[in-house]
Amino acid sequence: MERFRLKNPVLTQGLIAGLLAYIPAFPLLLGTALFSLGDRTLATPQPQMPNSSVQSPLSRGTAANPQFQGQGDRPIPLSWDNPELLLAIEGESATIQSLAFSPDGRFIALGGGRNDPRIEIWDLQQEKRIRHWKTSQNRVLALTFSPDGNTLVSSADGGAIEVWDVQEGKLLHRFLEHRSNVVSLAISPDGRNLVSGGLDGIRFWDLGDRQLIRVLLNLQPIYSVAFRGDGQLIAAGTHQGNIILWPVIPSEGTAIVGNPLTTSFQHDRGITTLDFTPDGNRLIAGSFDATIKCWDLVNRELLYSLVDHPTWIKSLKINPNGQLFASASEDGIRFWNLDTGEAVGFISAESDWAQAIAWYPDGLTLATGGLDRIVNLWRGGIGPNEDAIASDSP
Repeated sequence: MERFRLKNPVLTQGLIAGLLAYIPAFPLLLGTALFSLGDRTLATPQPQMPNSSVQSPLSRGTAANPQFQGQGDRPIPLSWDNPELLLAIEGESATIQSLAFSPDGRFIALGGGRNDPRIEIWDLQQEKRIRHWKTSQNRVLALTFSPDGNTLVSSADGGAIEVWDVQEGKLLHRFLEHRSNVVSLAISPDGRNLVSGGLDGIRFWDLGDRQLIRVLLNLQPIYSVAFRGDGQLIAAGTHQGNIILWPVIPSEGTAIVGNPLTTSFQHDRGITTLDFTPDGNRLIAGSFDATIKCWDLVNRELLYSLVDHPTWIKSLKINPNGQLFASASEDGIRFWNLDTGEAVGFISAESDWAQAIAWYPDGLTLATGGLDRIVNLWRGGIGPNEDAIASDSP
């Protein structure tokens, strides 16, 4: 039975009212809208999302990761030293293997694992599951929404990549060119192309024409692929620990992928996860060697290396506001300052460590899913510096 369960006892006045109660500094932010909640009125900034008519109860306003966002556009930073658990989504999947938010923040997609290849779509505005179906594979290893939020692409351990209609839960197309597990997917910002990484290499696809354009790397295990925010660079990590970059040349017809660029970016063991910063100037990667490394793409140099996790890095996601990133490993979820690599927060693993993490588009909420089949949604708090700013503000 589907469940959308509030975990925090403070949330007693309905989902929206409870979530808004966590927001003491709304007057500081511009572009507010008033929500009447009985005998009290709170102000919340309007999120700048692709579809402004859609308002998810998780949204606390601020921009939803605009491409190459500037410092002046960033929201007030949150403190992640003691994140609060807002709510939990209890799906039917045996475990949560993959997670993805829709670009407008209305939906969250859950992908199951351990011989339960279920995909579930939860509507955060209506507070319920709206679609669920089983794929033809054994588990769902990766999920990603198209930029318009209308389609969802999934991959599995059987090699198939499937394209789904989000509203109907209908299979639109199945790519079958991979011959082994496809563990990572990324869609270009314009929604035209898909890159997939699997145990048999990397494929580059045309989503509009639904055809394979090029095999970028063949017969070599790849665990993570990513598009840069402008769509003109692809990054992938190999099982040997190397990072490879491919330039993408936009065109009116089929996009052209150039020859791979030589870099010295390397881990001691295989790359498990990687992500570009919103400004496109840095790349962060996690590895089986239990380290996280951040590279400057402009100067081609290593900025810092982090060794706090005791075992391999399962997932790593950069916050859309460009100020921090989260990483998942056996010990739990760690939060890091993106500029300095300083540890700024931690969520300890209670029993089953997180298999997947995803940032809500406004960057203020993190979703985590793991072996207990529950998706937890965490919210940072206003830190002491921001409280001081609030008290000094007119």
